[in-house]
Amino acid sequence: DTDLGYQTDWYDALLRPLAWEHNHDLSLQNGWQSGSFRASANYRNGDGLDIVSTRKEYALRTHINQQLLANLLDLNLSLAYKRRTARLGNHMAFRYALQLNPTAPIYLDEARGDYYFPAGFEHDNAVATLREEIKEQENQYQTATFDTRINWSSQCYTSLMLSENRETAETGTYWTSHAKESVDNSRNGRALRSSQRQINRLLDLTTHYTHEWGSHSLKAMVGYSWQHWEETTIEAGNANFASDDFTWNNLGAGTFLNEGKATMGSSKSTSRLISLFTRFNYAYRDLLMLAASYRREGSSKFGSNHKWGNFPALSGGIRLTSLPPFQTSWLNDLKLKFSYGINGRQHFSPYQSLSTYNEAGYFMLDGQWVKVYGPDNTPNPDLRWEKSVHTNLGVEAILIDNRLDLSLNLYRRATKDLIFVYNAIKPPMIHDYVTTNVGSILARGMELELSWHTPETAPLQYQVSLAGSWQKSILQSLSNEQFKLGYTYLYDLPAPGLPGPAIRLEEGKPIGSFFGWRYAGTDSEGNIMVWSKEGRRIPTAERKEEDKSFIGNGVPKAQASMSHQLRWKNIHLRVVFTSWLGYDLLNLKQMYYGLQNVPVSNLLEDAYTRNNHIKGDKIYCDYFIESGDFLKLEELTLGYQFPLSSNRWVKSLRLYLSADNLFTLTSYSGSDPANVNINGVTPGIETTDIYPSARTFTCGISVQF
Repeated sequence: DTDLGYQTDWYDALLRPLAWEHNHDLSLQNGWQSGSFRASANYRNGDGLDIVSTRKEYALRTHINQQLLANLLDLNLSLAYKRRTARLGNHMAFRYALQLNPTAPIYLDEARGDYYFPAGFEHDNAVATLREEIKEQENQYQTATFDTRINWSSQCYTSLMLSENRETAETGTYWTSHAKESVDNSRNGRALRSSQRQINRLLDLTTHYTHEWGSHSLKAMVGYSWQHWEETTIEAGNANFASDDFTWNNLGAGTFLNEGKATMGSSKSTSRLISLFTRFNYAYRDLLMLAASYRREGSSKFGSNHKWGNFPALSGGIRLTSLPPFQTSWLNDLKLKFSYGINGRQHFSPYQSLSTYNEAGYFMLDGQWVKVYGPDNTPNPDLRWEKSVHTNLGVEAILIDNRLDLSLNLYRRATKDLIFVYNAIKPPMIHDYVTTNVGSILARGMELELSWHTPETAPLQYQVSLAGSWQKSILQSLSNEQFKLGYTYLYDLPAPGLPGPAIRLEEGKPIGSFFGWRYAGTDSEGNIMVWSKEGRRIPTAERKEEDKSFIGNGVPKAQASMSHQLRWKNIHLRVVFTSWLGYDLLNLKQMYYGLQNVPVSNLLEDAYTRNNHIKGDKIYCDYFIESGDFLKLEELTLGYQFPLSSNRWVKSLRLYLSADNLFTLTSYSGSDPANVNINGVTPGIETTDIYPSARTFTCGISVQF
């Protein structure tokens, strides 16, 4: 790009030298013969990593318990309130900071607030993006829960719980007259005001019964649950104001309202879930434990004939150390356990089973244009519950004088009637997509936990804990009686160019599999070559779809964490490591900013070092797929418990220093691999977006009175 004569570190211009935050907690509690009371308060105030974002919040919570009528009636009331105000930054600014010419200035005239704006719609001045797009949000969270319990006898009681949770968000956004969109469109500012409210109401009614005879015990429960969700939104916008001082607080002052260009919209959605359930627990001495449950749930989101689902579960365990052959000096406890259960999923947008209507243009009627409405989706009256069948086998053991704990679980999860957004069949369907039940997924895995500690009498106390998990998920089917498809493509890579989709979901293959061409070096002019399906090196101009293959997977095969805790006298040290292993990441920053043939964009240094041999266009291939394996020092905490003489005021006093995200060991050339999404059906893709990864240092003091 053109050398404009400046030296601008765009990334550094977006960051605070230090982002400070302070957090305060206070709790009070008291009890009396027939009840108790607890109240807590929290205040937090902090700055974001970028130059504009801030957050301030406070929260109050109280809980009251009172027993009445000689303990026949037990009343509980919990109230909670939290308010948060925040100035939000636009994370796109950090993408612009990567792309912008470092020889360009931030301002053309700083005194007048005139920014330098690069050409093109995909670029913006990174500093102006933050400073001239003012976005503030106020969130309020209110929760009230009332729980009453009637103790019919020492063996039987009935509990009724009523709760309501409200969340509101008020957002104001203003693009000043100095923002790029105002300058490009020759207008003085644009304002947007929106409000969102979510309400969740819950009623739970349960009756519990307990009976013991000899070495046997039985617990039974039967219940009913009713839950209702409601969400409403409203939004209004206007533009071209006489002054930027109004921001979003005087929407009527913009000229777009009189010109018919102002925007307005609102929405409302509701859903309901009803459950009938029962559970039984049986135990024989300390040897045998069995549990069985059954839930029948109905959701308003499904088709008229498929709203209800049945979900049974069964689990059990046997403590072998209660039997003489297993009673040894080195084995303190040994338990085998199993479980089987069916779960249902209904967490998706409502109204997918129904016909919805929206604006469909205008129609000439009797000489006048009349606004008309038409179908907005593809309804699916056969939409039903997605079900997962879980099977688990496990063992728990305590060994060597209660110093070594071991837990091992092997599980299998088979999901059928997968809720999936599918390409619609045309005709008879008129829209592109339909939400339907199609396909099945099989997941197998293992979870391991180990913990060892020194004897309690040792002067130096040390405990080490290791937790690890391994999982593999296979797409078994992507078809049913109506929809027949062996595979589908996901995640279309962004412009410029047409790189195509990154992931292929195919029957019999693992979830999250990258599908593309295999890199075969470059030709004499530096153009990428790929391998054909026959094993020949071919120019990219000759590549075909059938030359593609599976080139990686974005789901870690193993995830592990290890913690170490040491205590010597009044000093306590805690160290935590985390690691993800056996997976790949698609590095889109290398693909889009790491090659020399990228027009009008700042480049990574790698374009002239590790990728210097590539002179031509980017091609989606395994050259840009790297191992994501890493080892991270997640936490390091050092604390000191002050020795206090006996007094009536202070019970304990502790000072601690903590650091999070200290370092990451990895061969991955992108940003922090732990920040790349590894969940869902499109895992392992580091997008071209970027936000700084924070290393946090905390100093705290805890006092009990």
